[in-house]
Amino acid sequence: MVWLFGDKTVICEINFGSVGNGPIIRLSLDKWTENAPAGVIDRIEVLRRTFFWQGNEDKRKYHLVKWEEMNISKKIGGVGIRNMKFQNQSLMMKWLWKFASAGNSLWKEVIAAKYGMRDKWMTTKVTSPYGSIVWRSTSDLWDLVLERSYRKVGNGRKVAFWMDKWCGQVPLSQRFPDLYDLCQMQQATVAELWNDQGWNLHFRRNLNDWEMCRITEFLVTLAQFSNLSEEEDSLVWNVGSKGCFTVNSAYEDLNTVGFEEVEWPWKMIWKTKIPYKVNCFTWLLAKETVLTHENLNNRGVHLCSRKKGGEMEDGPIMYMVDSMAREEPEMS
Repeated sequence: MVWLFGDKTVICEINFGSVGNGPIIRLSLDKWTENAPAGVIDRIEVLRRTFFWQGNEDKRKYHLVKWEEMNISKKIGGVGIRNMKFQNQSLMMKWLWKFASAGNSLWKEVIAAKYGMRDKWMTTKVTSPYGSIVWRSTSDLWDLVLERSYRKVGNGRKVAFWMDKWCGQVPLSQRFPDLYDLCQMQQATVAELWNDQGWNLHFRRNLNDWEMCRITEFLVTLAQFSNLSEEEDSLVWNVGSKGCFTVNSAYEDLNTVGFEEVEWPWKMIWKTKIPYKVNCFTWLLAKETVLTHENLNNRGVHLCSRKKGGEMEDGPIMYMVDSMAREEPEMS
């Protein structure tokens, strides 16, 4: 099975992974599968995982590496087989990005009129059982899009001064919650609070002496803003360096959450010009998951050590040849 590792990796990518800009089993709004139910995606993942480790045989075999680790990028220790859930979410996030970035297009106006707007960028969360099931599940991902983007101020008519992330890494209402509670115009846009003389902020009461340091810090934060322009406000994608949303960048970001990059030359394994199955076997060795004598003992399979020259031969490579040349012991 180990020597078929590379072939099965390619097959999993061809049938369920991405080729070019989208997978062969397409997940996009022109077909129902972009809104694939969670149960369908989970079932597909089970089929992929089962095929990868045991092929079309009924006999159960060892899963040497966790499927979640195989889904992550090769540069941080995975194999790069696409995670269907994150691929599905990335494709739906693409349409949310188009909605937030689009001008006065007809399809945006229809959706906004039907479901309502939470603010000037996104629709309200759809809770009604009626309407489009596609948009209902797609709108649940608004937070994923907004967490990975910020607003670029142009004319300031769409950017909410307190609620949007435009000046720093978090909205001003979260960075200065005490001043936000005192402000009279909490829903105002940047354009409504800016004039030729500077910021026109109104508080519910006069500030106390001990609050002057806080307001000074607040004004220093706002000092990075220079002036309004004639351009429209826009969203900037915070993942990557180009500032524009791509499905691949969204997928890579979602797929690496919770994984820390291990100090290991993973790229060297895959860039070496050797047969791909040898790359894969080297990766298994680096992961220390090949069915050696020690790993078999850890799995509860106890084998007798072999004798060589009258001495017992025991070591980490003892049963490596057996794991490549014959089937692994059947799991109980």
